[in-house]
Amino acid sequence: MEWIQRVRYPDRPYDVEGVAVADDRVYLLAKATVPPRLFSVPLASSDQADTAVLETHLTGIPQPTAQDLLEDDRFGEFSSQPTGFDIDGRTAVVLTYRDAYLYRRRIGQDWVESFSSLPVRIPLPDHDGMEAVCLDGRGGLIVTRERQGTSRAGIFRVEL
Repeated sequence: MEWIQRVRYPDRPYDVEGVAVADDRVYLLAKATVPPRLFSVPLASSDQADTAVLETHLTGIPQPTAQDLLEDDRFGEFSSQPTGFDIDGRTAVVLTYRDAYLYRRRIGQDWVESFSSLPVRIPLPDHDGMEAVCLDGRGGLIVTRERQGTSRAGIFRVEL
């Protein structure tokens, strides 16, 4: 089944690259905000645009350090921006340009509470342009990187 779901944000447009679905909600993770903002809308088809609800700020994702800025004066400030997002069962992952961050939802806890807690940092191989992630259902992550010029986009698996 395919449909179009229109979304508007409560205050302004956001650069959203991370989208995941859980518990009949579509979660939208804004990229260029500090800290990243997590919005949601109901998972439903409608002729009207749904206004996204700001659910929480992902304060557990560390922001770039002075060392990040020193090591990469062109892109260091963007190293902590979320570029990918997935939810599978009680586990969620947020991908940034540098690392992944794992959230686990405890019994009785909703996703908003889970995303308000500190995540577990998953160090990733040193690749540029990491853009998409999914939980593979076998205890790992599948991560892809953005194609640079004429090179091929790499795909790799990270064991959790």
